[in-house]
Amino acid sequence: PAARYSKHVFSVNRRTLRPPSRRSLRCPAPPFIAGVMTVEASEEPLRLLVVEDNPADVRLLREAFVEAGITVELTHAEDADHALHRLRAGARADAILLDLNMPRVDGRAFLRALRSDPALADEHVIVLTSSHYDRDQRTCRQLGVEDYLVKPTDFDEIVETARHIAAVAGRQV
Repeated sequence: PAARYSKHVFSVNRRTLRPPSRRSLRCPAPPFIAGVMTVEASEEPLRLLVVEDNPADVRLLREAFVEAGITVELTHAEDADHALHRLRAGARADAILLDLNMPRVDGRAFLRALRSDPALADEHVIVLTSSHYDRDQRTCRQLGVEDYLVKPTDFDEIVETARHIAAVAGRQV
């Protein structure tokens, strides 16, 4: 169902201190950003599929990419089942950001399904979760994730995590 996904493209031009024109926006800026910034479309955004059941975490991640000055296209799937459906329908991303603890199909089951599907087995996955458990980290490594990150709680750390995600996904920051 299309209503379960959202897509946002944004970057920050910190040299501009006036409000953005309507033509410079591909989507509205997140409403939680303090200060006045220009949000502009970029030619080559970092494309991320965010598989996360908590919309607040997705908003924080969006803000962190803006703060880091990284142009990103976030597509949000609220659970692993919807992400698999979207990927099997042909959606592609530079990387998939995956939470492990979700309802219905959790992140571990998503990884197993992804790796067992020949058309999707090579997708780049970065786990971004609240789980500190060694067994989760081992399982994810065995299933070929690019990186395993524990969700930070401080916004400055979230910004650093956004920079790290971009670097892991192959973008210079």
